[in-house]
Amino acid sequence: MTLIMVAVILIATSHQTAPLSETLSLGQPVKVSFYGDGFDGRTMANGQIFRKKDPRLSAHLTYPLGTKLRVTDVDTLMSLEVEVTDRGPRPSTGCGLDLSEAAANYFGFRVKGHARLFIKVISTP
Repeated sequence: MTLIMVAVILIATSHQTAPLSETLSLGQPVKVSFYGDGFDGRTMANGQIFRKKDPRLSAHLTYPLGTKLRVTDVDTLMSLEVEVTDRGPRPSTGCGLDLSEAAANYFGFRVKGHARLFIKVISTP
């Protein structure tokens, strides 16, 4: 049974570029974008006001509001804990997570607009 489970994990993760040990500890690789100026001061899905300078805010389409995520840049090993406070990004962007402008600055992808980072669920509400 254990051998079968290991085989399933290896097959399921064989398309990823990160080693299995990194994937299991850092979470799943996701294309991440950010939102800032156009949304600053608006009400988020959780009822609070979005502030682009708050690095702890994030938007995800399906994780429950209040879910805590660890976001990690596998190249620099820089990591940040964020909370899902809003809904997004639009599926047409190809991104799986939106971070605040402050978080994009922290990870260094604000100018580029997106990055491939790892996200791992830390806790759910």
